[in-house]
Amino acid sequence: MIPTAATFRLLLVAIAMSGLTACAAPADPRPLYTAPALAVDKMATLVPVGLVIGDIDGARLPAPGFLAKQEPLTLSAGDHQVTVYFTDGWRRVPLTLRGGRTYDLSMSTYGVRLFDRSTKSAVTFR
Repeated sequence: MIPTAATFRLLLVAIAMSGLTACAAPADPRPLYTAPALAVDKMATLVPVGLVIGDIDGARLPAPGFLAKQEPLTLSAGDHQVTVYFTDGWRRVPLTLRGGRTYDLSMSTYGVRLFDRSTKSAVTFR
C-alpha cells in the first residue's frame, strides 16, 4: 500500500508532537512568589530597572527570568535574598528593605545597585 499525502502529513505531525513533548522542560519545583498582604508601612516596593531577576527568597517569579520592565514587586520589610543575572551567571544578592519605601534595583559598573528613593542613598553589591 502506498501512503497518501494525508497519511504522510499525519506521520509528520505525530513525529513533531512526540519531539515537542520529549523536549518540554520539567516543572519548576520552587514555589511561586506571591506578594505579602500587609499594611503599607510593613511592605517595601522593589522596582527592577533593566536587569533579570530569577527569584526572591527562593520563590520563582511568574515570568521565567523576569526581565525587569520597571514593574514594581512588593516585598515584606526586612532581609531578603534576590537572585539576579550577571554576565557570568546567576548570583544571590542580600537586600535589607524598610517598610513604606520604594527601591530601584539596577546594574552598575561595580555590581547590583539598590537605590532608596526616600533617602536618595544607594548601596552597591558586588
